Amino acid sequence: MISAFPNRCLVLLALLAWIPAARAQDPATDGARHPQPLPHPSEALADLRLISVPDSPALAFIWNEQRAKQMPRSWFSLSLDGDTFTAPKESDSRVLLRFAEFDPLQTLPAIPPALTRPAGSSLHIVQFWTQGIEPYRETLRNMGVRLHLFLANHAHVVGMSEKQAELVRSLPFVRWVGPFHVAYKFEEGLASAEHPAWDAGPSARFNILTMERGMRGQEPVSQFITASGATVQQTTPQTYLMSATLTRDQLLEVARLDHVQWIDLWGEPEHDMDIARQMHGSDYVEALGDYRGQGVQVEVLDGGCDKKHPDLKNFKEHGPNSPGSHGTSTSGIICGSGGMELRGGLATPPPRPHPPHRNVRTPATPAQRARTTDELPDSGRGRESDTAVCRVLALVRVSMTYQLQTDAMGTSERRPLT
Repeated sequence: MISAFPNRCLVLLALLAWIPAARAQDPATDGARHPQPLPHPSEALADLRLISVPDSPALAFIWNEQRAKQMPRSWFSLSLDGDTFTAPKESDSRVLLRFAEFDPLQTLPAIPPALTRPAGSSLHIVQFWTQGIEPYRETLRNMGVRLHLFLANHAHVVGMSEKQAELVRSLPFVRWVGPFHVAYKFEEGLASAEHPAWDAGPSARFNILTMERGMRGQEPVSQFITASGATVQQTTPQTYLMSATLTRDQLLEVARLDHVQWIDLWGEPEHDMDIARQMHGSDYVEALGDYRGQGVQVEVLDGGCDKKHPDLKNFKEHGPNSPGSHGTSTSGIICGSGGMELRGGLATPPPRPHPPHRNVRTPATPAQRARTTDELPDSGRGRESDTAVCRVLALVRVSMTYQLQTDAMGTSERRPLT
């Protein structure tokens, strides 16, 4: 790869000198970083590669590191501009599915014959050598590959022909390309005749997630289900979710459709609002570096908010506001204080209890300044009903611009924050 970039040898040599020092730093409790001893680089680093991205300045630097009596570990560093590289990060190359977790270059899971990818299916998994970056995805799009969804780790589920798949395999930043099997689409054990779903009778109701949002993804599945004699219970034009009552044979046939990404057993609606932080990744970010929203101002623009709600504190209005169930719910998801014995919002985790007999530094929950208004920008599609998800705008002020979702299909634009 280096030969394609005449100046990259200098970059590689610089990185070889820089990585051991950067890798030797561990975060301290006060946020400072202190060097720690490392083995000699010649003993620690191997299989160095500098990976280019066609028609892009982006680069990926990957290597393996092995210390005495330890298994090799993979690391990477990324540069979007070809000059400035990120801090080294250890790479986990396992594909994490509910069906199985596996490193595709080491072993592949055994798939029951009835649950393999059907002939003619375009669904593949594409895994990168590093975490995915936009230049990787843009390269795939320019080849006519359709990106459906992210898949941990470093992977996407995509739609492409076998001819396209061969070209994608040859890309320098692609680690592996393999089939997205029907078995990968099910809740654990759901495809089995022994699953409890079938205890009550020959049919059951299931949630179905489609590959594409709205009726573009759900209509072909609905037509297939209806033609098979089964019943579509619900579609949701704003989302990927639909539900249907199916026999086991019908369930397996629906799962074979390329339009379907996931199926699990339907259940009655329930209260899930106390897991907003888990669902949206805030707990993960906090665990990585004790990031709890310190100094971040959160703004919620929705259909109105109940300022008297005990889980919502420190609101400042900057426009007309009247109590509304949807706006109150959205505000709680994003900046709920945990005042009702819940776990807090995305930006406001509840204070953590100190473990007994230990001197633990616990950062104070940030004094969030939340703003609310029910003035919604005109999306060009008319004012939607109070239950439509396209009316939701939640923005975290981390810069002087924000990303605005203007309709249910995810259309967005950037606007200055005033």
